[in-house]
Amino acid sequence: MGLFWFQDRLVLVLPEDSSLFEGKSFLKVASLTDLVLKILYRTTFHYLGHLRTINMIADALEQKINKAMENRYC
Repeated sequence: MGLFWFQDRLVLVLPEDSSLFEGKSFLKVASLTDLVLKILYRTTFHYLGHLRTINMIADALEQKINKAMENRYC
């Protein structure tokens, strides 16, 4: 995704299958600043979702490693 903000326009470079503007949050956009902030918020929220998933996978792997190490010492 690319965002190019000029004085009087905003140019977005997105893949065709992007679902960035779906939902109610983009119905009431008053200015370019408002649009940019909404895009940044949605992108950050999406990124945090991925971080939560990575954290869950890392925790599961850590538990498996700890269990394997306990079995080795018994």
